[in-house]
Amino acid sequence: MMPALMYGLALPGAVAVGTDIFQITISSAYGAFAYGQRGAIHFAMLLPLLIGSTVGTQLGATLTDHIDDTELRAAFGIMLLIGSISVASKTISHTYGIGLLHDLSLTLLLGGALVMSMAILYLGVQNIREERSAARR
Repeated sequence: MMPALMYGLALPGAVAVGTDIFQITISSAYGAFAYGQRGAIHFAMLLPLLIGSTVGTQLGATLTDHIDDTELRAAFGIMLLIGSISVASKTISHTYGIGLLHDLSLTLLLGGALVMSMAILYLGVQNIREERSAARR
């Protein structure tokens, strides 16, 4: 959804991220209720996931305010490309029974997400430092 908001509707990065997170919140609440009714929630995993997503969301919201839209669009464009390659690799793996491509798809997806998260973290922190340095002058 967020790439469609950024690239398709040309919304600023922060607005696209905020809109997407709000949409995810509403649909997740419905999903949690539906799965909870069926007893399909693993409560031991719930607290670590909530803590991680809460901290990640707060950090992401803070960094998004300090990252240029061009940088944000480039990062998400690269992530879309990595995700597309991952999906293609997994599809080919399942179609032709090539286990190595399945492993490649997982590595691309998880590794790509980790690398892009670190890149956004780096860019955000670097931009915050530059803003503070410019404010001191």
